[in-house]
Amino acid sequence: GQQVVRNFTKTLMPLSEQDLLDCSDVNWGCDGGTPSDALDDVQTYGGIEGEKDYPYKAASDKCLFKENKIVMSDRGSVNLPHNEQLLKKTVAKYGPIAVAIYASERFIHYKSGVFSDPDCDYEPNHAVLIVGYGKDPEDGDYWIVKNSWSEAWGEKGYIRMNFWVCGIGLDSTIAKFDE
Repeated sequence: GQQVVRNFTKTLMPLSEQDLLDCSDVNWGCDGGTPSDALDDVQTYGGIEGEKDYPYKAASDKCLFKENKIVMSDRGSVNLPHNEQLLKKTVAKYGPIAVAIYASERFIHYKSGVFSDPDCDYEPNHAVLIVGYGKDPEDGDYWIVKNSWSEAWGEKGYIRMNFWVCGIGLDSTIAKFDE
């Protein structure tokens, strides 16, 4: 969500994750979902609130969406093809990209380092943001990923994930928003 806001304002504006947790009709709240389904719901509601008006609580709750608090209006989304180079170029040019992954037990208990889980499923159950990428001399190419589980998880709320592990990059979505 933050990626699209930057396109218009040149700064990242935090959008409400809680809005998506509480108000999505097709995702499963804290039990997971996909960015493309969340954006379909945002389009149905006509937009999304900002983080400061609808702050994150780390638990699903009753939908408290207020139309007069919309900070961005959704005009659809684009699903990116499964292409590592295209994802890298898109992140570099536009900023963070919402992606679906499978959050395995190893992912849930991640602390630090470049994450790889050879036994990880590819069926998505969690949404995260790819915010960058890098290369480790021992572990190879990785995505820098922002999770929504607070700064107490992983590397201050982030994880470095090997390319394509746990289905990352298979369901990548960019929203089209109006201010």
